[in-house]
Amino acid sequence: MRSFIRPAAAAIPLIVLTACVGEQGIPSQASRHFCAVTPGNRTQGALGVSEQASWRAKLGPGKELSSTPATLAAGSGSQALTVSGTVSDSNCLPLAGAALDAWHATPAGTYGPGQAPGDLKCCYLTGSVRTDRDGRYELDTVMPGHYGGGPAHIHIAVSGPRGGQLLTELHFAGDPVVNEAQDQINVASLVKTRDGSLHATFDIVLASG
Repeated sequence: MRSFIRPAAAAIPLIVLTACVGEQGIPSQASRHFCAVTPGNRTQGALGVSEQASWRAKLGPGKELSSTPATLAAGSGSQALTVSGTVSDSNCLPLAGAALDAWHATPAGTYGPGQAPGDLKCCYLTGSVRTDRDGRYELDTVMPGHYGGGPAHIHIAVSGPRGGQLLTELHFAGDPVVNEAQDQINVASLVKTRDGSLHATFDIVLASG
């Protein structure tokens, strides 16, 4: 289930180009804002996300799995996790209606039933959303476990409403397996809320299409 891309960079820097000012103090051109595109595989994005999907989703059995007592139990965990953020273009403009698909391993480190690569069915924990008018999304899930010896992570695929695609992974600060100095890594800090659940913020920037 591991993707073959390198995970994306944690920081999404904002670069502001200052307008040139003429003799009369009037900018010769408008200031423009540029947001660095989130690294990842830009040839793949979210597929089959309903146009009516909400901007919020609770991850659970999906794709090749249906909701049954067994699949629901396999994807349960005691440590609740919420991942939220925005999807915007490289001009820093929020993208309403962007499709986002997410999936990850259970706290026990499994994606679905089956052991051999050809037998594995996905996924105990998956969900899809469409960003709201402000480009926001929210995923309610549980903290993923370590799969195959790698760091805990969430696969995230995104497609913009006017083009622009991304397939990447989200990792978490403090994970002993994560090398935060490595390039092409999205590493989000985990914040514990008053109810004991964890929250991570992950803002995504797509190449303008």
